[in-house]
Amino acid sequence: MTSLTIPPYNTDLDAWRARIEAKRAANHARRAAEQAAKESQRNPRKVKPVATEACDECGTHFVRRQGNQRFCSKKCRDRNLKRKREAAPPSVRPCIECGRLTRPNHTTTTDYPGTLLRGDANRCKRCYGEGRPAGSRAPRSQGLRPCAKCGRMTRAKGSEPVDGIPRRYKGGMCKPCAVPRQIVTGRTCPACGKRIPDTAQPRRVYCNAACRRRDYRATAQEVAA
Repeated sequence: MTSLTIPPYNTDLDAWRARIEAKRAANHARRAAEQAAKESQRNPRKVKPVATEACDECGTHFVRRQGNQRFCSKKCRDRNLKRKREAAPPSVRPCIECGRLTRPNHTTTTDYPGTLLRGDANRCKRCYGEGRPAGSRAPRSQGLRPCAKCGRMTRAKGSEPVDGIPRRYKGGMCKPCAVPRQIVTGRTCPACGKRIPDTAQPRRVYCNAACRRRDYRATAQEVAA
């Protein structure tokens, strides 16, 4: 049986506390040195300065979120547009049909006395309404342009028919160029006798599936008989 030897108990607590504090200070210094080494190797973060612009209406500085932003809010933008609209000279023009002065839309006779509402750029409402029947759309221009392939003059889609001028189709081409005709060859369908278009596959024998089934059925009946 082995006897248990108990080491002598250290009764000097002050020396033990001093040794522990020295180890703690050394560990703290080592961690600080490691952190400093990591910070020196890391690239410093570049923080871009935020450019602010002054609002054209109220003068408040704001961060521009778009390239052409000039106002800090929608309220300032609407206020600026209203002020410019009020300061702009009145756009009163005479009608080319009757000669009476016309005022812009969304205005009243209080603002422009003795004027009529404007129907389009050059006529008043009264002359504009008399120029076209009620409930009809404004007349569309012919929009004549040459064909992109053959150079033949074509008219726009939905325009009034004109003799000798075809309607313009896709790709800016006339109908003969946009929808080419199918060139037929000497091949004929053995079931119905129709000619097979040249655009069909070279190995195609019948014009459609119905003729193929009909011919197969007739052949099977002859073989069975």
